[in-house]
Amino acid sequence: MHETSSDPPLDALILAELRHEMGGAESPDFQEAVELYLKDAALRLVAMEKAATQQLGEKMAQETHALRGTSGYVGARKIQMLCLQIESLIQGNELGRASQLLAELKKEFERVRHALQAIGTHGPA
Repeated sequence: MHETSSDPPLDALILAELRHEMGGAESPDFQEAVELYLKDAALRLVAMEKAATQQLGEKMAQETHALRGTSGYVGARKIQMLCLQIESLIQGNELGRASQLLAELKKEFERVRHALQAIGTHGPA
């Protein structure tokens, strides 16, 4: 399946399941899970950029792998796909090409962030 930027940033079924498991979009547990994901993902992206700049492939791969896992939890499929591509490039000793995908990964994270924050605005202030 080929994804484009016009595709929804989140998998609706996975997100619906997460909301259900946590008591709905308005529940404090769901809101906290979203907040934790957004903070963690932002920190991992910074760590990935730093690792790429310093040519630390193993560190970049670790951060990418972790981001891929947590992104699956919230249904951020394109982030998962990009992370998998980056991991494959790192394994193939193509750190330069992997680093180039970071810009696309950051753009996709912004789409996911906006989508998750929009869900949060429907809950209590």
